[in-house]
Amino acid sequence: MYVICLAKITLFPVYFFRDEDLRQMKEGVDSYFAFYQLIPLASIRNYLHEGALLQLIGNFLLLSPLSAYIEIFTRRKWKTGKKIALLAFVSVMIEALQFLFNVVSGFPARTADIDDFFLNTSGAVLTLVILVLFRKMLRNHEHFKETLDSLFYD
Repeated sequence: MYVICLAKITLFPVYFFRDEDLRQMKEGVDSYFAFYQLIPLASIRNYLHEGALLQLIGNFLLLSPLSAYIEIFTRRKWKTGKKIALLAFVSVMIEALQFLFNVVSGFPARTADIDDFFLNTSGAVLTLVILVLFRKMLRNHEHFKETLDSLFYD
């Protein structure tokens, strides 16, 4: 369900227009239409300047559920670096697909943005770090609890 929602949020809808309709839409507003944004921190500054905190927070949290799923399903099998690499790869693929859909359709429904990559990946990595720390805290807590139990009940 999460993957379907992620695809809907980041990739769809994809618009296809006839060349004439596309020319009319772009007439006089060429600077508005952007297929990509490669200037680091430009979108983040814009979000902060325009008060678009929901956009900023949404991009930061977008891959957090994926971090949780990866941590749950690969906990003892994968090292943290491999998990982070997968999260970064997913973020790159989202931006690459957005760019590809824009080019193929001729209409930038979504802008492939370097800041989205930074926000998605950093939010996912932070979630992963929190989950790993939480798991270690629980493990230590269980060990502590077992030690106390053995002192009082053995």
